[in-house]
Amino acid sequence: MSYDIKKSMYFYRNTNIYTFSSNPLLKRKSTVHAYMPWSHDNDEELMFKLKSALIGDGLAYIPFMDIDQKPIAFKPDEERDTFKEQSKLQLYETHLIMCNGSTIHIFKVDNLISKKDLPKKVNKDQSLFKEKNSKYNDWFVVSDVFIHTVNHIENTDDVILELNGLIHNNQTQNIFTGRDQLMVGSSPGKWVSLDRNVTYDYYIKSCELKDNVYQDMWSFLSHRAQYSLVRSDLERGKLTFYRGEEKWDHLVDSFKSYKNALIIELNELYITPLNHAIQEYATLADAWNKIKDANINQESIQCLDDVVSSKKESIETLEEFIILSKNSKSLFFSLKKQFAKKLFMAEHLLVENFLNKNESLFDSFRCRNIDKQIQSIIEIEGWISSFSEYKSNSDLAYFRICNSKLSHLLSIMTSASYTDNIFFKILEEKLGRGTVQRSFNDEVKSLSHIDLKKIAS
Repeated sequence: MSYDIKKSMYFYRNTNIYTFSSNPLLKRKSTVHAYMPWSHDNDEELMFKLKSALIGDGLAYIPFMDIDQKPIAFKPDEERDTFKEQSKLQLYETHLIMCNGSTIHIFKVDNLISKKDLPKKVNKDQSLFKEKNSKYNDWFVVSDVFIHTVNHIENTDDVILELNGLIHNNQTQNIFTGRDQLMVGSSPGKWVSLDRNVTYDYYIKSCELKDNVYQDMWSFLSHRAQYSLVRSDLERGKLTFYRGEEKWDHLVDSFKSYKNALIIELNELYITPLNHAIQEYATLADAWNKIKDANINQESIQCLDDVVSSKKESIETLEEFIILSKNSKSLFFSLKKQFAKKLFMAEHLLVENFLNKNESLFDSFRCRNIDKQIQSIIEIEGWISSFSEYKSNSDLAYFRICNSKLSHLLSIMTSASYTDNIFFKILEEKLGRGTVQRSFNDEVKSLSHIDLKKIAS
């Protein structure tokens, strides 16, 4: 499908979330979204105004308009109804993508309303747009915004390429769902509330991680995990300017961000698909409730119950993943046992197949020693807590030792080494494929395969 980037439109895109786990229960869905161009010439402060409204009121109202901020209608009516119903139900994310040629912003749409349904307060306020509010027919009710792309190197072609990918490619990751994972252990957070300014430093650091560490696997990390890993590296980048306790505090913040990224990816691989399936299929929910009522696998049930009952969106500690990995065999055996006498019903076969796949994921979790690496990270966290209790009585020499040790450990954990960086193994599990592991000498030898004469021609 071809389109003009200077024209507003709605478009359909396949949503295929969490297919990395070969989950047979998660169905591909065609979802409708909206795209609107905007121009600095009309209002260079537009995005800042919208973000300010989101932070202040929790919601912002954006009319369906063209690049010159002139009103346009959302037609035909059946497409408008489809968009409105999808955004209200919240079963799938509904996006409003806005681009001015140098930046791409993605808004989370909660509803599509007509001008008569616009809140009185918004109608009375001075319009953020060129026309009076009453002249716009259709309004997007948005609750959050994610800055997808910022053109720091002034290459418009790269922005257009990203925009094409957003419109044409399958959506395989949620951007806004699971927002409490942005601030694990704290209150739920929206992207707009976080200190995620896509500054030049942030852009450069994300490019370094993508090009020098994770390479083609970077795009398969969730946006939340990418954000936390970039934050972790940015904190380490400040170390040159500090010493003693201040340096220690930045190292601890870096470690916390790294751990946060790890918890996000573990949830996305092991917990979210299982929880989604329990919510989606009554037979699996019934099996879950039966083993819960029978007081079977209490340790595992206790770890998962708050997630299944929607009291929280994710598991928040690494210790809980260790408990789940130790008891996963028993948990999945108990769940599958509920389907033992119902093997000839299609849904039951599908659910049992899903449980087998998830059980194999947890088996691999132990066989590949992911649990041991997590245990090591837990030990580092314990050591950090122990030292933090006594840091007020520590002298500069002791800080120098501890800072050097923690800095070294973080360098190992975030390196391009397959054996030391736990994310490589997690991404392999996520994608169901291996990573090419080559030594430094092999990498140097591979340079000879690049045909420089061909490049020059």
